[in-house]
Amino acid sequence: ANRNGNLYLQVRLTDRTGSVTGMMWNANDQIYGSIDNGDYVRVQGTTQFYNGGLQMIVNRVEKADRSRID
Repeated sequence: ANRNGNLYLQVRLTDRTGSVTGMMWNANDQIYGSIDNGDYVRVQGTTQFYNGGLQMIVNRVEKADRSRID
């Protein structure tokens, strides 16, 4: 939770090309409980520069079916 008590997710999104920090504001326990470390996920969001680095503001995240990952 942030200073105001609102829940958010801070995640590290990684693929073969590198990694980026993802922030999902106004998250909830259902979203948090739907993914685990190491899961493949599909995300939608926008990128922005913050403190000299690229980050993604995540609008949507869902667990991806491992059998459909190449």
